[in-house]
Amino acid sequence: MPNRAKQRLNTNDVLVSKTRPNLNAVAIIPENLAGSIGSTGFQVLRTQCINPYWLFYFVQTATFINSISDLVQGALYPAVRPRDILNFKIPIPPLAEQQRIVEELETQFSRLDEAVKSIMRMEKNLRRMRIAILKWASEGKLVLTEADLALQEKREYESANELLSRILRERYVRWEGRAERTGGDSG
Repeated sequence: MPNRAKQRLNTNDVLVSKTRPNLNAVAIIPENLAGSIGSTGFQVLRTQCINPYWLFYFVQTATFINSISDLVQGALYPAVRPRDILNFKIPIPPLAEQQRIVEELETQFSRLDEAVKSIMRMEKNLRRMRIAILKWASEGKLVLTEADLALQEKREYESANELLSRILRERYVRWEGRAERTGGDSG
């Protein structure tokens, strides 16, 4: 691999993809990857006077992404030049404010992670509940039967057999009545 195709990475380097910057491919190098070799497809932002995590979060903002995306060149391989990224004017608050912003962002991201976990647990519980409800419905346990309602209301009810017998009797009576009016069997 030619030397121009690789670059040594340090802890807390912020990497910004030069290709398709609208996809917001950024990373911060953790301590365990210090000394790794990175592709020159990423612009390395290395700082000593800016909180690296503040920089990492800043390059993920719509302000940065949209500005850099407006500078893309090429259609098949849309990319920005290193100087497009390096010339971006980043507003730099005092170091204490950077730290406060980073801490607040991380607090909110932790809360968001917990909310996502909670939603995933709820989805899992909803799936189990849906299965249980379908099972209860298929077993006739979801709603009270007419017999249960009648018993609760202290009234009489007609069982399925009694209802069927009554319907058959009523049909037979109607059939007999029609047979008499037509003067014969209407079968």
